[in-house]
Amino acid sequence: MANPKTSDVSPAAGAFARPASDLRLFDAWTLVGATRQPPLQPALTAETLLAEMDRCGVDEAMVSSASVDGASPVDTNPALSIFRAASERLHPIYHILPTCTGEIVLDTFFDDMRTNGVRALAADPEAHRYLLNGLTFGDLFEAMIEKRVPLYLKSDWSVVTAVLKEFPELIVIVRDLGSWGADRFCRPILDAFPNVHVEISTYKLDGGVPALLERYGPERILYGSGYHTCAMGGPAMRLRNLDIDRDAKEQIAHGNLERLLREARP
Repeated sequence: MANPKTSDVSPAAGAFARPASDLRLFDAWTLVGATRQPPLQPALTAETLLAEMDRCGVDEAMVSSASVDGASPVDTNPALSIFRAASERLHPIYHILPTCTGEIVLDTFFDDMRTNGVRALAADPEAHRYLLNGLTFGDLFEAMIEKRVPLYLKSDWSVVTAVLKEFPELIVIVRDLGSWGADRFCRPILDAFPNVHVEISTYKLDGGVPALLERYGPERILYGSGYHTCAMGGPAMRLRNLDIDRDAKEQIAHGNLERLLREARP
């Protein structure tokens, strides 16, 4: 559902837009570690991730544990400290659990985030068997709103909508939009909730990003790759070749994510 007269890599004056080869890239979503269904080339170490970033010209990356599909964040969150210690280019994302089980203690959780340089959280209710709502996470979400800590959610649109209806001020980054176009899902949410952002690693709709820019501006769109589930180079190439204003491209590539992290106060 995009403007059919535009294209992510559209001809201009008979030629393609000039690639922004000097574009600074801050990847909003990468995965590391072992998983039950490993990709062709899994990133099991910080060195592997950094080498791929260097190969694709990516400057920094948010890092989530791929192991959460079969392990508890009680174990996977601390393991991410290895990646943070390996390089300041890597920024860990912790996964949340309900506080009522004692697996997360709210009084110390944010202290641990500060100590380990964590400024964003993620939720995976299917893998970790909980309901993502105010009954289960009200205390944590209220604290996240106060501290302006972003929450990554997969594009399960019914879950995203339910969370935002209860907590409209929560800063949410919706990831993995899908390659078949998600505009009929995401546009009502973007219209209704100004703190929602979209990560565009799998958003490959022809003309999709320019159409989103025309309606919402660049401030709520984040470049990401979805590596190691997806190849890192493709999304970087698409963004570099995107025929849009350079300032908008800079915001999508790194500026918007840097602003969100700068404003977060865990």
